[in-house]
Amino acid sequence: MLITTHDIPFAHVVRSKFFFMRDGKIIWEGKKDQFPTPDDLETHFLSSIGSVLRA
Repeated sequence: MLITTHDIPFAHVVRSKFFFMRDGKIIWEGKKDQFPTPDDLETHFLSSIGSVLRA
């Protein structure tokens, strides 16, 4: 099942694998065990999006 959301704490609770997308393309994918807390996942998301925006 694929769930799309901007609610990172919700995503962290209900999923075990994550994809970050931009303009309909996957720019990153990873697993929950890499991010013990929703804050860790959100920090990584923001840094990933920032690096794409600067490119």
